[in-house]
Amino acid sequence: MKKTMIPSSKSRYVRARIAFENPGTLVYLNFVAYLASCVTPFLLMFQSSQPVVHVLYQKANELVRQCMLLFMKPDVVAEKEGHDLTEVNCEQPKNWLESGRMAVGSGTERALKSVPDNKRKEILLAVRACLKIATAYLQQHSPISNPVLRDLQCLHPQISSMELNSQKECSHRSKTLPSALSMKLPVSCQRQSRQVTCRQQQLHRLCWTVEMIS
Repeated sequence: MKKTMIPSSKSRYVRARIAFENPGTLVYLNFVAYLASCVTPFLLMFQSSQPVVHVLYQKANELVRQCMLLFMKPDVVAEKEGHDLTEVNCEQPKNWLESGRMAVGSGTERALKSVPDNKRKEILLAVRACLKIATAYLQQHSPISNPVLRDLQCLHPQISSMELNSQKECSHRSKTLPSALSMKLPVSCQRQSRQVTCRQQQLHRLCWTVEMIS
C-alpha cells in the first residue's frame, strides 16, 4: 500500500521546500547563526557554577555595545556604559553604518553573493531591522544601568580603578549593598536561568543545520 503524508505534514514539507529553494533563506539562517555566536559567550559565562555577579554589569554593557557595533557607527557607541548606553538612539539613521558595512558574518556575506542585487538590499534592510529591535530590547531589559550591579564590581579581585576605590564610592556602596544583598531573586530570573540551557541547545542545532545546507 502506498504511503501518503498526512495533510499537515505535507503542507509543512511544501513550505520548507519552497523556503530552501529561495537563496535568501540561507542568508537569513547564516545571519541568525552569526548573531547567536555573538551572544553565546555571554550565555555560557552566566551558566557557571562560580559566582559571577561582580562581572555582570561589565559583561552586560559589553554585550549591548557589541550588538550596537554590528550596525552603528563606532563613534556613536564609543565606550559608553550605563545610562549613557541606554540613551543611544538606534532608530536614528545618522547613527547607522551603511548597509554594506554592517557586520553580518562571513557565512552571511558568502550567501549574499548568490542573491540578486534588488533582493540583497531587501535582506540587508531586514537584517538592520532585526538588529535594531534586538538592541533596543537589550537597552530596555538588561541591567546595564543598574547601580547595585555597578557597585558590586568592587568584589572583582582585579579591580584597581581609582574611581571605584575612592572614599565617595566606598561610602555609597556601604549604603546600597546591604539592602541589595538581602533582596530575593525574582521568580522571573529563576525561570530565565532554567531556560538558558534549552536556548543554548537550540542555537547548537541551528548552527549544525546551517553547516549541513551550506
